[in-house]
Amino acid sequence: MKNITKYISIVTFAFAAPAFGAEVNGNIKQVVEGAVSNAKGCAVIGEANDIRAKFSHRLALSDAMAKKRIVQLDENGQFSIGGLPHEQWLYVTFYLDGGYGKYMFFKLSDGEVKDVSQTIPDAHKNAVTFTGKLIWSGGEQFDDDAILFSTIVGLDNDWEFAISGDLGGGALDFDKVQPGSYRLEISGVTSAGVDVHKMLQININPNVKDQINITIP
Repeated sequence: MKNITKYISIVTFAFAAPAFGAEVNGNIKQVVEGAVSNAKGCAVIGEANDIRAKFSHRLALSDAMAKKRIVQLDENGQFSIGGLPHEQWLYVTFYLDGGYGKYMFFKLSDGEVKDVSQTIPDAHKNAVTFTGKLIWSGGEQFDDDAILFSTIVGLDNDWEFAISGDLGGGALDFDKVQPGSYRLEISGVTSAGVDVHKMLQININPNVKDQINITIP
């Protein structure tokens, strides 16, 4: 899954909300180059194992896919997902065309209907572009073109960005991301043929320009 935006679009479901359980709905707008418009992308709701510090984006996305809780925003930026569990941490994100999203965590009471309407700021304003090189402390390497999933999720903000692993050899392309502290979650295959999944904390400086090295313990 080298491009999570394309991947989510492939598995987006038209899902009619059941008449039981809790519901989340809203009208999502986004700012692009200073102009506000109806957001284009999808809403994703997955059950989270924990909030922020230990949260796995990959597992929550897999949960959302399995339970058909991924819906395309309509032409007005609106969505609705029902049949949701109560007293369970939910990861809710609006993943927009362009490879970025805004996420939140919350719990719902039984039968609650929660409106999460919002305007998402321009993710590309004051953003930075650079490459990252994954370096294994033990000398191992990712196989060329074998990074299957990579994303960063904000620890001091609510942004998330898909990161391209198409560069091969453990090189990552960070294209127009917001500075801040993030958890990098990455899955891939090593040159020895071993499947690995890692979550690492990285800090993105607003002055970064070229390449940063990311050490995998």
